[in-house]
Amino acid sequence: MTHSKRWRTAIILTITSLIGVAAFLSPFWLARTQTPGADRTAHGGDAPLLFAVIGMLCLVVLLVETGGGADPDAKRVALLGVLVAANAALRLIPGVLGASPIFFLPICVGFVWGPSFGFLLGAASIAVSALLTGGIGPWLPFQMMTLGWVGLTAGVVGSLTPRPPLVRSLCFRAKAPYERGRNTGTGRGNGGAQRTRPLSSQTLALLALFAALWGFGFGAIMNLWFWPFAAPASPAESGVYWAPGLGLAETVRRYLVFYGATSAVYDAFRAAGNVAMFALFGRPVLLLLLRFRDRFTWQPITTLPPPETPGAATPDRSAIPTHP
Repeated sequence: MTHSKRWRTAIILTITSLIGVAAFLSPFWLARTQTPGADRTAHGGDAPLLFAVIGMLCLVVLLVETGGGADPDAKRVALLGVLVAANAALRLIPGVLGASPIFFLPICVGFVWGPSFGFLLGAASIAVSALLTGGIGPWLPFQMMTLGWVGLTAGVVGSLTPRPPLVRSLCFRAKAPYERGRNTGTGRGNGGAQRTRPLSSQTLALLALFAALWGFGFGAIMNLWFWPFAAPASPAESGVYWAPGLGLAETVRRYLVFYGATSAVYDAFRAAGNVAMFALFGRPVLLLLLRFRDRFTWQPITTLPPPETPGAATPDRSAIPTHP
């Protein structure tokens, strides 16, 4: 990706994220009075508009990512479509309480392909899965935004950690020309290459920890789409709900009490499920994504060597041993 395209994508993702943050926090700013049952119809009026805005901005990010215009990168579009379908289908797999495999691919794809690809996969796959499972409601655009943030932050983690090199250059170390064809016992196949481990255990542990944190973070963020609208059923429960006029410290304290009482155990199963997915499938899936990144980013060498000047000394090739 060129420097200008990277900046355009970053600006669009920043605008999208700011719109999402504003959507989550707007009930606190508007200071609406809670009524019984209002949490079940929260954002019923603005959710369709938010869904349309997120969908439009995702389309803009996709056009920028794939080149757009008359020469789009069809391979990246096709790969994104396959990954979205696969991740949406993963949501059909039943989990225990909050555990779900739908978080696994956005983290892996974001880490390998970058923040924009991870955001697109997260937002689009949960929208498609909602169509499959009948989970369409005012909560959907907030789920799209939050799962998109999962993939986006995974891409940020990937950019801040040593990026895995291309699999071809990492798994196979080409030998010197005169060593090709010799059976040295260091490898097999074309010229006897030496295999290495392209993914360290530290990288997998980092991603597993990251997935566990998002297991709690997804639930903590998603609660905000309805919590400001909820009203206590009795005066004894008023200490865990928000009310207009509360200060920031008291709002945070009440929310932490509410989260611990309603969501912490549920999200703990989600975090454990995410760690289990990386323990079981993290290495092979990441290697597969790295191979696709290798193939899709391969470019032929088009720079020709400088022409030889007349009268230049010819290099002595007699020192290079040859083998029949």
